[in-house]
Amino acid sequence: MSGTTAISAHRGGSEFARSDSNEAYCGALEAGAEYVEFDVRRTADAMLVACHAARVRGRAVTAVSHSRLCRLAGYQVPRLTEVLPMLAGRATAHLDIKEPDRAEEVVMAAAGILGPDRLLVTMEAGPQAAALKRRFPAVPVGAPVAGARAGGPSPGT
Repeated sequence: MSGTTAISAHRGGSEFARSDSNEAYCGALEAGAEYVEFDVRRTADAMLVACHAARVRGRAVTAVSHSRLCRLAGYQVPRLTEVLPMLAGRATAHLDIKEPDRAEEVVMAAAGILGPDRLLVTMEAGPQAAALKRRFPAVPVGAPVAGARAGGPSPGT
């Protein structure tokens, strides 16, 4: 893909379906997305989910079970184990890891399904991102630069 523009679906895309939903991910793939970006969080019952919001209806994602999260959100919040197989052979997963202490677990799971060449990882913690890169040298790992866009949100949010 060198020298070409890549198509990326942020939060799974949301043109035809609720962002962060299985339908959005399917739609992004059908539209030809080459990268599908999603935030990875862990629920209170240890479920890794694709969920952009840190809080849903006032409750922290990390403080509720997956089933409770789905009820609060009003839709079936996709589990990582659902999204990754959907992407296999079709797109690269851009994993924006929101809990750095779970990064190795997330990357191991994703690399096991997609292979390291079909992953791109971003996360806030610079030292933990560097450690992750040492552990998985074939996986592109990055951390956002603070203040990269004056007046705008930081990358990866």
